[in-house]
Amino acid sequence: MGLKKRGKSNVAVAYLGDGATSQGDFYEGMNFAGVFKAPAIFICQNKRFAISVPVEQQTAAKILAQKAIAAGISAIRVDGMDPTCCLSGSKRGKNGGTEWRTNIN
Repeated sequence: MGLKKRGKSNVAVAYLGDGATSQGDFYEGMNFAGVFKAPAIFICQNKRFAISVPVEQQTAAKILAQKAIAAGISAIRVDGMDPTCCLSGSKRGKNGGTEWRTNIN
């Protein structure tokens, strides 16, 4: 919020694991960012195993990027092993991309 109020073009970036997406403070942060249009990017690393269980047992979401929809935040899913995709996805996030995609190639 401070960046936005100061008129800065910077964005806040949060890195988290897949297990964090099932925590209340994750949803609170995303909802805050969505409601106030805060300049924020949430990067979730899906390691496929969270909170001592496989990701399929800790969330009903088909893909973790879908969780952004409830907060009114654009979401994309990229191949985390492809640095070009990661850079492209980060640039889209910084520029406030508004389209939903399941993959960027």
